[in-house]
Amino acid sequence: MIRDNDDEKVVLTDSYDIREVHGYLYDELINVRTGEKIVIHNWEENLIVVGFSKLACALFKINGYTGLQYWAIGQGEYTSGNPAVSSWDTMTPAQRAAKSYTSMTGLYNETHRRPVLMDFLDSNNNVTTSVTNRLEVRATFGTDITNVYLREFGIFGGNATSTLGSGLMIDHKAHAVIAFNIDAAEMILNRTLRLIF
Repeated sequence: MIRDNDDEKVVLTDSYDIREVHGYLYDELINVRTGEKIVIHNWEENLIVVGFSKLACALFKINGYTGLQYWAIGQGEYTSGNPAVSSWDTMTPAQRAAKSYTSMTGLYNETHRRPVLMDFLDSNNNVTTSVTNRLEVRATFGTDITNVYLREFGIFGGNATSTLGSGLMIDHKAHAVIAFNIDAAEMILNRTLRLIF
């Protein structure tokens, strides 16, 4: 849209670069039987998608929407109805990253979601009660989830509920497969995302 303003014209676009918001993922698998911890992702960047700016607008308008509520996980695209077999698993990291794009509104194949916990962080990434431009979002996926091949996640807010696919998705990451509790239900996945505005 173009608005005349005396002898100058101001061009208003429908979208701006939402990638100025950055999200960084930390994943940790814990074996509840042995106590062993395995770091899967060590503060890797993920993609902020268009739902982020939509949610921000909704919150400014105060129309009944709320902030971030659920962390969703999924199995991505897989072959012939078999989630154990996916072309994603032979992709390079760059090819897999291309499965995330800014206009997407949901996971490819969401399987579970859990409520999130959140804290503000200071410039040294310590938890603080003050409002800052850094937010830490956390969720835990436990031994009640079995026989899934995790390849993607997204965080949902706005009008999100526990129903799969509901709400506005603000980010997405396609990642290397995590065969989660396939042989025995003994693993917990702790996921942490730091959003920097």
